[in-house]
Amino acid sequence: MPKKKKIFKPEDIKEEIEDYVFNRDPPYDELDEVGGPHMVMTDISDIEILRQKSSGDNVIIDGQGTLEVTTDMGDGDSSDDAYPITFSYEFDKDGTIVSQLKRHVDTSSFFAGSDIYDDFVGVFGTTTQSEVFNDSIKDIRNQLHQPTTTNAPFLHKLLYVHVVTALESYLSDFLISRVLKDRTMLRRFIEQVPVFQEQKFTVNKVFEVRATIKQRVINHFEKTVWHRLDHVGEMYSKSLGIDFPPDVKKVDEAVKLRNLLVHRNGKRIDGKQQKVTEKNILEAIDAVEELVNHIEAQWLKLHPKEAPQLTIADDIEI
Repeated sequence: MPKKKKIFKPEDIKEEIEDYVFNRDPPYDELDEVGGPHMVMTDISDIEILRQKSSGDNVIIDGQGTLEVTTDMGDGDSSDDAYPITFSYEFDKDGTIVSQLKRHVDTSSFFAGSDIYDDFVGVFGTTTQSEVFNDSIKDIRNQLHQPTTTNAPFLHKLLYVHVVTALESYLSDFLISRVLKDRTMLRRFIEQVPVFQEQKFTVNKVFEVRATIKQRVINHFEKTVWHRLDHVGEMYSKSLGIDFPPDVKKVDEAVKLRNLLVHRNGKRIDGKQQKVTEKNILEAIDAVEELVNHIEAQWLKLHPKEAPQLTIADDIEI
């Protein structure tokens, strides 16, 4: 009586498929368009076996899963993504892949944009980005003028983090509104920003790419770490012609402290707790206001006919 062939389960083939995809035949052609050399495959999760059939002494398995990847954004920042993967492999009786019959990584979500497009509606409102920033800073100052409580150390941490959050919101909204509203700036952004220079496609995809160009930009904005002033400054320079001040050391220091508060609750590597005082908060406010005022002045100089944005006052009335 012939021996019954083994019925494979997802857990039986997961490691073998990962080894094959990660090491023996990586899908470089498909991933080049969405990250290329900056991307690392980390896992294939949610593997499902759709069909398995005999092929002589071997078994052909058709299935699907989720390819998880991490894109290096520099300086320890990264972006995690996941793409559907379908496959058809021929396995021997020991669960080793002997041939790949078919494999496809669906990266269409990268090019199709996301729900964040709807979130950008607020970017194009009647209130300027500097007015929104100004209101946020005013709220922080108001909180600092409240009567001192026993929760002051905790409140100071929250307010400090919000100073950098207000800057991130301004930087993102200012750039996004200009790029997505102006075809010339959108084209300049696509042509000049390195991530798009690295993407490749074949001629038969030219109309598809053209139709999704704005969605590609939106997807990039969604993944941008807006407190990375080196990267954000490069986008401002290349797409808007606005150069950040040569010295943004004080803002960088504010960002570093913000990261320490967010990711380590203020605990330094040496084990000591970083205190945040009212003076620290006011110094951070001065630093981010200086950068915002610089951007507003540069933009007005380049576009003098545009209605002036509200600049940040030296002394905000409480």
